[in-house]
Amino acid sequence: MPSLAPVINRVLSVNDMMDFLLAVGPDRLRIGGYSTFYRLPPSTRLFRKTIQERPPFMQYTEIQWRKGQPYSERFDDIYYSDGPDVAETGEGEFRHVFLAGNRLPQRWSQGGDFVIAELGFGSGLNCMLTIREWLQHLESSGEEKTLHYIAIEKYPLSPQAITELLRIPSLQAICRELTDAYPPAVEAAHRRSLFGGRVIMHYRFMDVATALDTEGLNVDSWYLDGFAPGKNPDMWSQALFVKMAANSRDGATCSTYSAAGLVRRNLEAAGFRVSKQPGYGRKREMITAELTERHTPELYYRDRPWYALPVLDKAAGADNRVCILGGGIAGLSAAYALVQRGWQVEIIDRQGALCHETSSNPSVIVYPRLSAGNARDNEFYISAYCHALY
Repeated sequence: MPSLAPVINRVLSVNDMMDFLLAVGPDRLRIGGYSTFYRLPPSTRLFRKTIQERPPFMQYTEIQWRKGQPYSERFDDIYYSDGPDVAETGEGEFRHVFLAGNRLPQRWSQGGDFVIAELGFGSGLNCMLTIREWLQHLESSGEEKTLHYIAIEKYPLSPQAITELLRIPSLQAICRELTDAYPPAVEAAHRRSLFGGRVIMHYRFMDVATALDTEGLNVDSWYLDGFAPGKNPDMWSQALFVKMAANSRDGATCSTYSAAGLVRRNLEAAGFRVSKQPGYGRKREMITAELTERHTPELYYRDRPWYALPVLDKAAGADNRVCILGGGIAGLSAAYALVQRGWQVEIIDRQGALCHETSSNPSVIVYPRLSAGNARDNEFYISAYCHALY
């Protein structure tokens, strides 16, 4: 059996772990925890076979260039609209289509935490421009609140490709913070807290329909920024827009560069009131929409994904206190996360002190408890392990 000796003294990356697991024979696979290795039965062959045939591990999408513009060979479409300067053109399109199209500056001034979901994260340009505008809003208003940004992307670019694409001087600091904490290419839900908790990134590296198979995301604004409807129809279907409606607050808005009749009809069928607006650049028209009614019942799924947790706003004047039983590693980790979110935390431990019993061990090994297939617990452990590395 291959030895862990070369890597035991450093944190294993996701690829290290997978290379190790795939190197062992299917009937000799062992999963290690602390100082003990547990031999699994021959049925573990299924685990190895599943990892190879349906892995949760993806490949970052390679960026292509056509006539000086970033281009997707998979969808035969460009990432940005035509223009002499790719980055500046993308910024102009963002301001016209998404910032103004969703009336974001006005709405940010009227409430607390805000939730944006982008279908088609791409290069991250819309996200970074949104973060820049959000941070400027907080600085000028003196408010303390959080932007939750849900980035859904089935074919993510690498952090290196994102850095290469985004050369707008005013975005360099934002780009560094985002790419330094960028998740690995793993099909899962990833959460990252940036800028002192003023921005929470909720990455969904998966198919968009799967990412929205839940309820309670409480989205305020949607960026519909997938490739053209004729080349990526799944991103613009009525079924998907119904899921959007189920994950929206009342009065949620959306905007898109597209003015296709199919997009308008599908949004209207899902309960959005659609308006056509002047388009950006060479585009004659674009679409904005507001959720005014729900033509279908709220969606409640029995088989909800483990990450289907609502975004909680700290209500003004609310008594945001919580009690945690147990002062070990898990309890302290939960307490830290809650304090970061503005909660008052009380810890009760029967020992009367923190980190006794097992949690007092001087050192531990962090490892994901992988199982056969892409089961719910497998997704959770992989996502948690990626977060621990970050």
